Amino acid sequence: MNETIDLINKFEKFTKSEIASAIKELDGIKIESNRKHLQRLVYVNLVNRFDSFVDTLLLSFSIKESEFQKKVLNDTKEEPVFLKDIYEIFLSENSRTEVENRVQGVVRSNYLNQRHSSKLRILLKECFNWSDSDWQRPRVFINNGSIFFDVTRIKPHKIPDTVIGYADWLYSRRNALVHHDKPEITKNDVKYIEEKFLTKLSKSFSLKISSIGSASKFYLDLTESLKKQISSLKNEI
Repeated sequence: MNETIDLINKFEKFTKSEIASAIKELDGIKIESNRKHLQRLVYVNLVNRFDSFVDTLLLSFSIKESEFQKKVLNDTKEEPVFLKDIYEIFLSENSRTEVENRVQGVVRSNYLNQRHSSKLRILLKECFNWSDSDWQRPRVFINNGSIFFDVTRIKPHKIPDTVIGYADWLYSRRNALVHHDKPEITKNDVKYIEEKFLTKLSKSFSLKISSIGSASKFYLDLTESLKKQISSLKNEI
């Protein structure tokens, strides 16, 4: 688990230093048009970094003993086995590295191209053993992105307040900022979030400096909970 802790610490360092510094600089920009442009860049960079972090963890867990590794290997059970491939692997200078590369190739083909929230759900369920209730119940205080064991749902329910739902909402706003000139969540994303997380989502949104702060808070609370979970498992051994 040391490698996992290192990956988490690396993401947290980026968020606490680079993103926090960017937020401070944005606060000092008085020209609104300049600030809005930079806000979009910082927000997209943060969400992209978290998505990449999830990908990296999935690749890491695929080559270590975990439920996710079993899931990935099970995906290959119907694949034909050729002696040529076997010989190439065993004749390579580092046969383990060759096998790991092929396993991670399965992950890239079958998992990393899935929806952001689907990848996060797989990570939490298969790699960190979260139960369904851990991500299905209200846990996110949507006003600032803080994650708690439970929260009282704010009504009307316009933003997903589950861990997976809130992450999907953050990424959907990223999609809007990357692919459209105006901040408007795509119809497909609105439909998915409303059906999957039972919300009445507003299509248009306003990106503010506080939006970056809320996303940062959510990601840091989530990674901190993962580190605590790893620490508790170590203490049990």
